[in-house]
Amino acid sequence: MCIKKQTHDFVFMLVSINMTLETIPKKKDCSISVKENRGSNMYQLGKKIFDKIPILRPMLIKGQQNFRPKFSGIGMTSFHTLPDEQFFKKIMSELHKFSTNENQYCYSDKMMDENYWKFYFVAFASSYAVKSTGLSSLVECGVANGYSAFVALKSVKNSEMHLYDAWNVMKDDLISESEKAIRGYYKTLDINFTKYNLKEFGSTRWHQGYIPETLDNSSPKLISYLHIDLNSSIPTFEALTFFYPKILNGGVILFDDYGLNDYAETKQVIDQFLINKNGTMFKLPTGQAMFFVLKP
Repeated sequence: MCIKKQTHDFVFMLVSINMTLETIPKKKDCSISVKENRGSNMYQLGKKIFDKIPILRPMLIKGQQNFRPKFSGIGMTSFHTLPDEQFFKKIMSELHKFSTNENQYCYSDKMMDENYWKFYFVAFASSYAVKSTGLSSLVECGVANGYSAFVALKSVKNSEMHLYDAWNVMKDDLISESEKAIRGYYKTLDINFTKYNLKEFGSTRWHQGYIPETLDNSSPKLISYLHIDLNSSIPTFEALTFFYPKILNGGVILFDDYGLNDYAETKQVIDQFLINKNGTMFKLPTGQAMFFVLKP
């Protein structure tokens, strides 16, 4: 009886603490919400109790999901529900089965999970663009091993996708002075490895080489979705200049590097290019950004 009473009293104390935390006023300059602070505080408190009071461990284990982050990765942490659409869960499950190669830059299972929201935005942007325009014509500039292309192609059935990448080191004349640190990156990329990852899709069109050299008449005439992940401002500008006139009203441009600190010049180039273009820029906490195109 004594133990039960102590347990009851302790639970009452936890509830009181939680209620107290709920009364904390919001601060306008907080970087995360009061609710997420409360969840983090309670989670840390629970960990301490778990170590010190063994009798309460079953209760804590049962309730720990309320205070553990549902997601943490790519610069963001969230205690809220993840996207639970069955089609997207299936896509992520298939991504985890991608072949790996020690000589290739491949995502580990942990990295795959940390990019969950990033891939979700790829799925959303590509499917929204096709539904909005009625055209299943996709372009990706900066393909690497094909993860994002796989997500887009799975999200939009029977679509054609043009894939642009050098699958080689970045050329010095295509990176600015501030981007020189990435010189030599991607030297292990192999187009054959990417083709293997995307082998189930018969509607892919491959353009191997450096942008803008590969931007020619073999490109699609009209497109609904453009994904740019070039990690460099110069080819980003060239890709925008070439493909923007081809994007239909209602189309979407998804930028992978827009909000990342390492690619500030890329953001500047994008902002300058779009300054007089009709549309809406939607900046995402993953560092990505979507531009919803509006044309007459």
